[in-house]
Amino acid sequence: MFSRFNHEVSVISYGSSLIFAISRHLIFTMKIALWCFPIICLVACGSGVSPGPKEAPTPATTPDEPARATLSSKVYVIAPNGSSSGSLVLKMSNPEFEVSAVTDPSRNQQTLTAPVRTWQLDPLAKRWSTRVGKTTFRTTMARAGDGIVIGTHGASLTGRNEASDGIYVLEAATGIKRAFIKTPGKGDLDIGGIAVAGDTVFFSADNSQIGAASLTTGKILWKVATRGKVRPAPALADLNKDGTLDVIVGDEEGTLYALDGTNGAKLWSVTTGTNEYNAKGFIAAAAIVDVGQDGTDDVIAGARDGILTAYRGVDGKVLWQQKHDSGIHASPSIADFDQDGKAEVLAAWSYGQVAILDAGTGTPRWLARLEQDSGGIEGLFGSPVPIAGAKGVLIAPTSWWGKEDGIIGVGVAERVFRSYEDRVTASAVVTDLDGDGTYEGIIGTEKGQLLALTTDGRRAVLATLNGGIEASAFVDDTDGDGRYEILVASNDGLLTCFQTTSLKKPMLSRFRGNTPDNRGDLGTVKLGWRSRDRPSAKSEESPLP
Repeated sequence: MFSRFNHEVSVISYGSSLIFAISRHLIFTMKIALWCFPIICLVACGSGVSPGPKEAPTPATTPDEPARATLSSKVYVIAPNGSSSGSLVLKMSNPEFEVSAVTDPSRNQQTLTAPVRTWQLDPLAKRWSTRVGKTTFRTTMARAGDGIVIGTHGASLTGRNEASDGIYVLEAATGIKRAFIKTPGKGDLDIGGIAVAGDTVFFSADNSQIGAASLTTGKILWKVATRGKVRPAPALADLNKDGTLDVIVGDEEGTLYALDGTNGAKLWSVTTGTNEYNAKGFIAAAAIVDVGQDGTDDVIAGARDGILTAYRGVDGKVLWQQKHDSGIHASPSIADFDQDGKAEVLAAWSYGQVAILDAGTGTPRWLARLEQDSGGIEGLFGSPVPIAGAKGVLIAPTSWWGKEDGIIGVGVAERVFRSYEDRVTASAVVTDLDGDGTYEGIIGTEKGQLLALTTDGRRAVLATLNGGIEASAFVDDTDGDGRYEILVASNDGLLTCFQTTSLKKPMLSRFRGNTPDNRGDLGTVKLGWRSRDRPSAKSEESPLP
């Protein structure tokens, strides 16, 4: 599993397997008091900042990041400067998202996360399945007219010049293959992801190409060569205000491209740096938001150097940045969490940091580091996804250790539940599956199970497939009867459509947002998060009742 996944995320090797074994042993068996744990990690692993899962064996602290805040076993709300001292004063126009800093991260440490509870649901009935090839956690599906569009890796994840690599167009109601658009060129023809606007599908490819094709004729409209493999799905936005959507996507060499959607002409590009392990490049897809609230689309993108950046859409100028001590593989999302009409950014770093940031300034509104109960790091490749509710949670998939990996339900100040599933790299979609008026997260595991999870920690198995699930599911009314289906790609090469009884429009129907342009926009999400019970919290608003 590790060797295949290393190919997928194209990260550097672990280094010495002996060091890895020692560091893991330290994390899970020595049970040393938290105040001395960072020193042991430094002795075992060497000093420095780790770039992210699969890039170095264990995390380390930096001088301006207190060791106990970094390596403790609780989800912490941390001040924007990364310190745990002092209080963060938040001025809110709406108390819905009232969170603030924790002054002493050594208090009330969470050493036990509640397990999920069994939830009995009838297995989903299969409507159809079609062979499309293998997929990854970056794969996107989209509805186009009465068809389903998906780009895949074809017969294998590693083969070259495979005839099955490309974009599949299926009849939504039946799964019958209508068209196949082969990846142009030679070499590694795997499709990273697709976005759709009207009759045009935009794609990224592992043979260092970004392109566009007609869904009607299958003709390649334009293609642009890049410096490295292009693994993330492209995002679409009108960057130059000409009324047509442009393409934003980064490559593995660290260049983020903004291309004219009409002909592929370069509007601008920027190149990111490397971290101390020489890791670079983009694995995560970009998100689109109007940062300056001037009516213009801007770009949020994170790279493996650990820096999340807001770029001005018209010219690529840096507007703000946030950096943590690991790389970024999870794709950022946009949502209005506090219902003030202004956007926030939900982002994650590979060593378990999860943040909600003000989209206009990059200032953290909420920041946590997810860890195992024993203090071990959690590896995040899939993107955390919110489930709205009176006590909403983020569904965070983890993929680092294997058996100890799974899914965490993250609340405002604690890990609400944990489900051990082995590796989970897919991101959740969100819908009211059983018609009870509350949302569930739908997510697949690399063991091939399709799961439903509630905000209070109930877990149901909806289906078991013959291949691992890495791609996020897609919720769609494929036949127009008013009931929603769930489409799931598994790595036996099949795309399977399951029937549900759900009549309610999904909260989040697909990876990278409800629209096929991959903006990462989740809309307004009410989590019900407050932290007024924290003695150190301060706010310029009056206390909540």
